[in-house]
Amino acid sequence: MIESVEQFLSKLNQMRKDLEADPEDEEWVVLHHSFCFISYQINDFKKYWKEVQENRARKKSD
Repeated sequence: MIESVEQFLSKLNQMRKDLEADPEDEEWVVLHHSFCFISYQINDFKKYWKEVQENRARKKSD
């Protein structure tokens, strides 16, 4: 499982780079703009990712 925001962005970026940069390819467009948005809003994403991790930990302990 991806633990950190940095690992998440790295994986997302690798997925994006595995495709040719083609603005007509919906998969590339989704990956590209998701990567850009998350990168620009990194502090908000860190807060969100912390909540995701806490919820996952709670579910494991139930």
